[in-house]
Amino acid sequence: MATSGRVDSALRSFTKKVANELVWVGRDNGGLSTDEARRLAEREAQKLLTAMALVDGRRTPGERAWTGVGIDDQRQAQQFLSAPSEILRLLLDTEGAHSAAVIVYADQARELMRTAAAVDGDDRELELVGLGMLDDVLRDHTPTHQRRPASTKVTPENVDVAERETVDDVLAELEALIGLDQVKKAVRDLVNVTIVERMRAELDLPIPDRTHHLVFTGNPGTGKTTVARLLSRVFAALEIFPEGHLVEVHRADLVAGYVGQTAPRTQEAVERAIGGVLFLDEAYALVGEGSDFGAEAITTLVKLMEDRRDDFMFVAAGYPAEMRRFVDTNPGLASRIRAEIHFPDYTADQLAAITRLICDGNGYEAEVADGELAAFFERPEIDISKGNARHARRAFEEATVAQATRLVGSDPERHELVQLTAADFGISSGGISPQ
Repeated sequence: MATSGRVDSALRSFTKKVANELVWVGRDNGGLSTDEARRLAEREAQKLLTAMALVDGRRTPGERAWTGVGIDDQRQAQQFLSAPSEILRLLLDTEGAHSAAVIVYADQARELMRTAAAVDGDDRELELVGLGMLDDVLRDHTPTHQRRPASTKVTPENVDVAERETVDDVLAELEALIGLDQVKKAVRDLVNVTIVERMRAELDLPIPDRTHHLVFTGNPGTGKTTVARLLSRVFAALEIFPEGHLVEVHRADLVAGYVGQTAPRTQEAVERAIGGVLFLDEAYALVGEGSDFGAEAITTLVKLMEDRRDDFMFVAAGYPAEMRRFVDTNPGLASRIRAEIHFPDYTADQLAAITRLICDGNGYEAEVADGELAAFFERPEIDISKGNARHARRAFEEATVAQATRLVGSDPERHELVQLTAADFGISSGGISPQ
């Protein structure tokens, strides 16, 4: 398929990045080879180009080569652009709507189609409508972009305007989290410094040389992954890492069992995170013994943290003591970490508040006094440090089971289906009941 220079560049970018996602999706079940993934991704790109060429019912000279992929007329082009393709559906079903794979596909598809729409420099009304059709499908499945109102018409003037959420939108979500006061302050400080550095750059003032890489310390269930996702979105809103996605990895995603395999796997993970955040949970697990290849992964990460410092944010997370050992493992790691943010354990009162939020978010109401619900999490058998917010999730799930057992066989009213009683949480009138 012959293309113009700009379109050819966008096609190559789509093929490379979507192929990487297809290989990653099938990594656990012997899925696609690199060549197979590349062929599928290239065919997908050609379908997008062909659909753009035919959606207005005519081809310009620059579009005549965009054929031969099973889309032969205007009706087929409109059908292809108005529903998720097989490739997009595969990514959605396998990885989920909030996955990096879906976001990469969406951003690459938009860029390819916008480039194609402008290939002849014409005011192509129907082509822009075709791009609007694809945009509607992508916005339905891409959480980092806000859906354009149906009444908004796609025009040459607004087709390239990114409809991103604002910094204030994301920070409002951060502030709504229970507790984490020092974490919120640390994030606001990072945002404020970034904004002021941009102001200085606009006035040609010098900017301190520093990275965006972070270490998160804290016990499980303290919100580290949640805040990392918010960071990816706030730095997208700041247009620092514009993709706005988070790629979460663990030791098994980076470390291979044979010589020469760990560095490429680590490089692949970083490549997937370009334009967003690479989140390494339990990072200390890379610190192995003897001939373990974890050290190779750390060395590769340290190099890429410097070489690609402006292209992605690296966040390493884990227990406080173990993370200190992780940072001390490689002399270059500490110098590449901008800050360490500690996530404290939740209090019993905070876990009670989190439980109410979980109930509200799932259409339930916890009919329990605040003090009684807090006392539930102060029981000696609950070690808050070993689970934190996961204890709140477990309490909610066990309460819904108790409610179901209580209601089944009866003919409950609507309010009874919504209500979770103190007894459902194992709380009797005399205090906490044994469970």
